Formats: sequence, structure tokens, C-alpha cells
Amino acid sequence: MRILILIFILTLSTLSEAQMKRRYLELELEEVEGATGYQVQVTKILNDGSKKKPFVFKLKNNIWAATLNPGMYELKIRSVDERGVPGEWSEAEVVEVKLQSPNIIHPIGDSIVQTDEKQEEDVRFEWEKVDGASGYTIRVYDEAGKVLAEEKTTDTKINLKFKVAAKYEWEVAAIFGEKHLGEFSPKTNFDLYGKKLSEPEQKRIEDINTQLIEWKKVDLAQSYEILVEKKR
Repeated sequence: MRILILIFILTLSTLSEAQMKRRYLELELEEVEGATGYQVQVTKILNDGSKKKPFVFKLKNNIWAATLNPGMYELKIRSVDERGVPGEWSEAEVVEVKLQSPNIIHPIGDSIVQTDEKQEEDVRFEWEKVDGASGYTIRVYDEAGKVLAEEKTTDTKINLKFKVAAKYEWEVAAIFGEKHLGEFSPKTNFDLYGKKLSEPEQKRIEDINTQLIEWKKVDLAQSYEILVEKKR
């Protein structure tokens, strides 16, 4: 017997003793001809690799749903015939139940972060606390999708320095236990604007018949636009 569908639904239940958000887990099992019921054995795998005592759920159909704390679990399935006699357990499948993704606070999607800096700016990244998290991992990408920074923190905010006049995306995930990552938030894009460039200072035109227009170089300017208007 095998698991056909494994679905994590983001519905949250009440807090456990460990103050972790429990996740709703739904399994659809492969139906076995002649089966009148099924059993699902769930074993919690601890951080050191040891296992807790298994718990067996008895089902009347091939759908099993439960709420579980984040962590690693070993699942086994077997069918039960009309006599009430169970079959052999399936091979164990390891399932990771993750913490939900943090809600983003700053910067939000499609936003502009404005600064007076000309080169780089310490950008503040902030998100809501996830109950049960021991820390967080944040990733920041450039416009092409390249990872520019990946940092861990126990706080719900962090400042990271990036070049201005560029587009970025970022995401964050909660850490539970010693190394398990929760679900990453959807990638959120923002523009980082620097200080506005000063206006070019045009040199005085001595010869009104000249076609040459000159101005003083503006720091950090990469190109210029010229607007010529004819006076009537």
C-alpha cells in the first residue's frame, strides 16, 4: 500500500504545550480491494534520531486527517479486511511537518524603499513572529534571481546592506528544532532608490550659433537626457 496524496493545508489549530502551531495534515491512501478499513501508524522522530512510541489511527475509509506539531514523522499504512484482520504494514515513509511561513511586515511587495544614500543602504527586513520558531532564515535575491545574502537570526528583523538603484526579492522561513526549516514566505519584491542626483549645471553658451551644449559632470550619473525647446 502506498500514499497517493499528501497535502498540507495552512489551517492552524490551537497551540500545543510546546507553543508550536499544529499543522493540518491530510492523507489519501491507495484503496485496497476487499478492505473495510485502514490503519495509520504515526511515529515521531526526535532530533537525535530516536523515535517516540508509535500511535495508531483506525480509519473506516481511505482518508486520514490529523493535526501534528512541526517535526519529522514516520508513517506506515495497512488495510483491514471484513474479518477485522489487519494486513502487513507498508514500508515506512518519512514526512516533515513544517512551521507555517512568517507574515511579511517590511518591505512589502511592489514597494519602494527610499534612502538618501548614494551608494548603499542598510535595508530593514521585518516579519511577524512564528510560535515555536527557534530562529529564522532570510534570503535576498537580485533581479536575476541570484542569492545575494542568506542570514540566520533569532530576531524578527534584520538590517542588510545593499546597493541602491536596484530591484530585489526576499523571503524568510522559521527554523524549528536545531536545523529544520519551515515554509518560506512567498518571494516579495521591492525597489531600492538612492538619493536623487543633482541637476546638471549647464555651461553658458557664448555663441548662439553653436550646436555644442556642455554641462558639468554629475556624480554617479551614467547617462543624460537632453531636452531642446525652440522659443517662438
